[in-house]
Amino acid sequence: IAEVREFLFQPNGRRLLILKGPPGSGKASVLHALCSEGFELVEWTSASRKGRQGDDDSLTQDFLRFLAQADRYGALGQDARVRAPRVSLVRDFPFTIIEKSSGEAQSGSGKFLQRFAAMVNSGSISRAALCFNDSREDNRIVNKLLHPVQPHFVSQVVFDTVPRTFVQKALDRILANEGLPPSTAKTAVLGAECGGDLRQAIN
Repeated sequence: IAEVREFLFQPNGRRLLILKGPPGSGKASVLHALCSEGFELVEWTSASRKGRQGDDDSLTQDFLRFLAQADRYGALGQDARVRAPRVSLVRDFPFTIIEKSSGEAQSGSGKFLQRFAAMVNSGSISRAALCFNDSREDNRIVNKLLHPVQPHFVSQVVFDTVPRTFVQKALDRILANEGLPPSTAKTAVLGAECGGDLRQAIN
């Protein structure tokens, strides 16, 4: 949490935040909680494309445009003169713009990587957070994505699996907030079976 907070409040030139860890380890949740302290968090979803569908070139354009919007400021509260800096969050990275099969598509992938790196290195992209799982495939994509980016512009934070006892305490607290007795759900069993995926245990 301290590392994510430092990226937001004391970036020291860092523009890109890579959050890595197993599913449900709290990567996006931590960012959401910290952004409530003075940032406007905008998240990449299918709706971010504003209904546009097409080839990977249009996806690339939409994705890079989304990441660059963090340089803009949104209104905070009722006073439009007070602005909150935006943070762009990508939970589900669009792997198709990197992973290609044909030679022509590989060229398009290379162009995306070059444009992405150029935008980060120039400062066109800042306060952008990308979430990845801890799988070998995700790590390969992260390495490929960051290879042309100057390292001092990037902050990487690794999240560990949520301990079973922490999951149980979190579930007990949720039940208490809802006014339900602990016996309503077998939180100890859920904590053990979820494999450290807090999101799965809650669902």
